[in-house]
Amino acid sequence: MQWFTSNEHESNIHVAPMWTLASFKRLKHISSQYASRFSLIVAFSPTGWTFGKGKKKSPGRRWQQGTVIRYEVPYSEHCSFTELKEFVNFLSPNNIIPSVNNDGPESADAMVSSLMST
Repeated sequence: MQWFTSNEHESNIHVAPMWTLASFKRLKHISSQYASRFSLIVAFSPTGWTFGKGKKKSPGRRWQQGTVIRYEVPYSEHCSFTELKEFVNFLSPNNIIPSVNNDGPESADAMVSSLMST
């Protein structure tokens, strides 16, 4: 079974840029493009900023306008190495590109190699 496809008609799940998820106007535009296939769209907007100062701690926030529902889902960019390795194992990517500070190319290569090993 394939997890990913570039044919939007083969999937009921679509990935959109995060800036798209912040606007109900843009989400409604997406919804109108798929009106013949879907009567409702649900967007999950991951955010590490959900638990800011003065905000109530909750598992996420929900907004709805008509047939568009958006959830802000808190997440952490800081998972354990074991969790990251399990995620990489699940996805089986062909390549990993480090996107955070590290101790240099040798360190990054060693980390990627360790993540890719089973």
